[in-house]
Amino acid sequence: MRTVVYCSPSGPAPTGAGRSIDKREPSTAQFLTLPNAVINAASDAASSAAGDAASNARNDTARNAAESAASHATSNVTGRSITLSILPGSYAVCRCQGLPAVVDTEFFAVTCESGEWTVVCSDGDIPSGISEVEKDWIVLRAAGPFAFTEIGVLASIVGPLAAAGVSVYALSTFGTDYVLVKQGHREVAVRSLREAGHVVEGERDGC
Repeated sequence: MRTVVYCSPSGPAPTGAGRSIDKREPSTAQFLTLPNAVINAASDAASSAAGDAASNARNDTARNAAESAASHATSNVTGRSITLSILPGSYAVCRCQGLPAVVDTEFFAVTCESGEWTVVCSDGDIPSGISEVEKDWIVLRAAGPFAFTEIGVLASIVGPLAAAGVSVYALSTFGTDYVLVKQGHREVAVRSLREAGHVVEGERDGC
C-alpha cells in the first residue's frame, strides 16, 4: 500500500481518509491510503495522456513545417515579379574531354572543372569530340542585371519548378541567371512560374 496526499480547498475529506480537517484550513492535506493497483493505473493513464499530447504536438509541428516549406517553395522569395524570356530554339548540354570549338551563337556557355569541359549550345551546333550529350532543353533567361548582393533571385525561380517536379540545369553570367528545363516540361514550367508571380515571355503563342 502507498500513502498519497489529497488536497481539498473546501468540503469534507473523501471516504477512507486517514483523518478529517477543518474546512477553514484549505491548505491542510488529508492522507489517504490507496492500493498500489489504483495508483499505478492512475499513473499509467497520466503517462498515456502526456504521451498522446506530445505525439499530437510533434505531428502538428511536422505538418506546419511541411505546409510552410510548400508555401515557401511556390512563393516569390524576392518579393517581386521577375521577367523571364524563353530563348528561341532547343539546346544541348555536352560533356567534352577538351576545350571544343564552339560556334558563336546567340547563347552558349563553356565551363571546366578538373579537366572536364561542359558546353551548353544549340542542338544544331554540337561540337565534335563530345563524350556525352543531353539534348532538348529550353533556356529561360531572367531579365537582369542583378547585383551580386541580391538574395534569392535564382531560388525564386527554381523553387516553384522544384515544387512542380521539374528538374533544371542552372547557370549564371555576370549580370543574370539562366535556367534550362527539358522541352517536355515546358508547359508545366511556364505555368508554375506564372503562378508564383513571375512573367514568362515565349517565342510561341500560348507560352
